[in-house]
Amino acid sequence: MAKLFVIEENKVFKSVAEASRALGVDASNINKVLKGKRASAGGYHFVGFEQNADIERARARYEEAIREKTKQKILTKAERKGRQTLIDAVHDRLVDINKRFRNAKKADLYKQDPILQRMMSHTDYFGANKLGGYDTSKSNLRTYTTEELNNLMNMLSQEQGEYSKSLYDNMSRHRNIATYALQFGITVPQAEKYFYIYPVLFELLNVAKQNTEYKTSDPVIYAEIYDAIQGEADPDDLLDFILDLKNVYTGNTSEALDNVLEKWSTKKEEWQERWEEVH
Repeated sequence: MAKLFVIEENKVFKSVAEASRALGVDASNINKVLKGKRASAGGYHFVGFEQNADIERARARYEEAIREKTKQKILTKAERKGRQTLIDAVHDRLVDINKRFRNAKKADLYKQDPILQRMMSHTDYFGANKLGGYDTSKSNLRTYTTEELNNLMNMLSQEQGEYSKSLYDNMSRHRNIATYALQFGITVPQAEKYFYIYPVLFELLNVAKQNTEYKTSDPVIYAEIYDAIQGEADPDDLLDFILDLKNVYTGNTSEALDNVLEKWSTKKEEWQERWEEVH
């Protein structure tokens, strides 16, 4: 007569009836487990066996299943955390782009900025707010798959990189305040405030193009500088940031790029708060 092994209890019962009485589990549900119709009953896993070796095989399978389940829980948790990090990153990027869009519209420069127009074109798919900018609500962003959000970030990075390329390609040409204003999507008076910074910015772009590390960070770096100018950051703070970056790319400092960006983020919070208060 076949016996019954309960994995969680590490006990052997002579029959389903005995196991049912001892564990308080409905006998019909135990039978369903034995017939493969249920995975468990009453929180227990039951295995029918003839030989003791069957018990060890059942225990090994169960322990492997538990390990796999635990592994999947860890992976799922990591995936959730990674997705939330991605949503936060997309949200922050879109908030910055919306600010750029508002500034360009306010200065009547949007129609003259084909790169920004391409960046804003993705609102057709990812949603727009009442003002024509991106719908940056987390509830909206969660409706898109991780692949879709990554694709959006990649497209925006490529398009932001075009700003850097455009500025680099034109840096040797004579440019007046009006052309700088157009380049950065700001007013002429705003452009005048940063006039002494542009030559240093051109030098940064020149040395950075020779640095392999810059090739991957290019869109991010330019976006930080672009947003700072649009957000009316303190010119001296921005100049210090550009000089720090230049030193990183020329190897004149032991400071890493991540450290420079982290230090800049503190300054960025200050001028962003001022910008929000004024606007």
